[in-house]
Amino acid sequence: MSRKGNFVLVLLVSLACIVCLFSLIFIIYANGLIGDGKYSEKGSLRLIEEESIDKKKIVEFDNEQDACSGVDSYSDCSYRPYDDGGKRKNSGSSFCSDGLDNDSDGLTDLVDPGCSDANDNSEEDSLQRERLYAYGWDSNARGYNNILPMVNFFPFSVGTGNPPLWPQTTPESAKAILDTYPEGHRVMILFQLGLYHDLLSNNPEDKCLNQNRELTNFSCIWWDNGVANVSAEVDSFFANYSAIGGEVDSVIIDFERGFGNFQIGSNLSDSEVVERWDAIQNDPRTREEIIPLIGFDDLTSVSNFFSGGDNYHIWNAVQVARLNKFLNVAFYEPVKRYYPNVNASNYESSFNGAVECPVPLKDINGHGGYCLNVPNANQAGPRIFGTHQGTQAYGWLGQITRPGREPGNGTYELTPFNSFRYSVNQVRAAKLNSDAGLMPWIAFRSYTGDGPDRPIVAMGNTDYYQESVMHIILLDPDNLIFFNPGVSREDNELVSNIISETNNLVGFSDRRSLVSEMADWDADYVLSGIESGGRKVWRFTPKSEFELDESSDDVIIRTSRVKISFDSAVIFPSNVSQKGLWIVQDVNTGLPSIEGR
Repeated sequence: MSRKGNFVLVLLVSLACIVCLFSLIFIIYANGLIGDGKYSEKGSLRLIEEESIDKKKIVEFDNEQDACSGVDSYSDCSYRPYDDGGKRKNSGSSFCSDGLDNDSDGLTDLVDPGCSDANDNSEEDSLQRERLYAYGWDSNARGYNNILPMVNFFPFSVGTGNPPLWPQTTPESAKAILDTYPEGHRVMILFQLGLYHDLLSNNPEDKCLNQNRELTNFSCIWWDNGVANVSAEVDSFFANYSAIGGEVDSVIIDFERGFGNFQIGSNLSDSEVVERWDAIQNDPRTREEIIPLIGFDDLTSVSNFFSGGDNYHIWNAVQVARLNKFLNVAFYEPVKRYYPNVNASNYESSFNGAVECPVPLKDINGHGGYCLNVPNANQAGPRIFGTHQGTQAYGWLGQITRPGREPGNGTYELTPFNSFRYSVNQVRAAKLNSDAGLMPWIAFRSYTGDGPDRPIVAMGNTDYYQESVMHIILLDPDNLIFFNPGVSREDNELVSNIISETNNLVGFSDRRSLVSEMADWDADYVLSGIESGGRKVWRFTPKSEFELDESSDDVIIRTSRVKISFDSAVIFPSNVSQKGLWIVQDVNTGLPSIEGR
């Protein structure tokens, strides 16, 4: 080939390479794969696919993970947000807009509570911080910024070893630990409940009575003697504890027995279950005390709940109140005698249920979901144990996924999103049903349930777990109860980091939840908000894909069903979850507008 021909060939190949290179750059740029690693400022609508949220392919935050707060490492030290702090690049903003973190708190412009107007770039504030903690069930899970292990209260040693399996908790040993805790967060759990269950419910003097008021062999629904014994143990401990100057702010119990129809037994093919129901029916105290409260006299309408209509709900409402009365006498009142302002809460004790509840909630198996008027329940005892509701938010889904038992208008399938939404609505219902304080129970990220034939936690091992915790915190609980028995360091660190991120945004003493209704069971998103530090802070979590437009001072989100508009708002990136968005507004703006369904 001639020298001229070689030159032409080289020229053509070079031109072809240049064209390919520019095409590749255009494709990469159009898909948002180059740039500053943050949200597009071009005003285009960007599609976010559910699977890509986890992988951070499309909506990418700053990829410069620091060693303290990386999504993958879950490392736990002082939380430091991304360098951009949620800043906007729009120069015509009506709020602080210099794009700098002027007070070095990791928050910039509108996201910083010190921002008061467009000319205020100092960002300094004098707001009072009010930190939220997770109270850890595992007393050995120490060394995490936002997890305080509850001190386990053992009134006496258990086990034959030396030392025993569970050594007795002495007033001195409890004080040595709780003296290191922040004021307001010195928390104990009356843990040895396997033993307490027996002390309360299996006292031989508390068996059912026959018609001659003689003791039978059947466990009954009166625990007077068991309660007296446990109350004396608790009183003795706290009398000595207070005498040496010990302090306690909260007492938690995990008592899971009771007198409900399912707890007594609903398997009528089991002769022991039938005989126990007969013993309760024939006890003279049932006629004297229980029947006037429930309004019917045949307990087979409770034991055989399929044919008894609402009678089992009425029975359960009365029995929950009676149980709370027994537990208060056994655990709460002895502590309150020495610490009048102590908080107290029991696992699953809440105002949720099928009676006298402004906001109904079906349980995980689809029971309830409506509200009955049972005025005599209040005569039987209080609706909750102690002072605070302890609703669990593990995300269990049982028979509620069966046709006919779903909470909404269609089948409630076993999906991570539905598990997440149900966990949030459990706490929302408790919040909306009462002004009593909240100490919700959360599990750990890798928790997926208790095994075969048990309810499943579909949000386990997904970022919907983190979303659940974030939305629950936006309901303004006093603290969280973290069920973390022997879990991995990663699970513990993740919870601590979720709380760090949320405390950083909303951890001010003026916080007030903006949630006023349940999350729609049929919607394709969940939105929760709180007012704190002079801003409105929202968490948006989608079921699947959505479009995001933040081309002006507003943030607009479009799902397949709705358009949600946030005026004068910014996006704040999350270090711990890629399933949702933090959205921060000026406190003087209105609530988001939602069009569609």
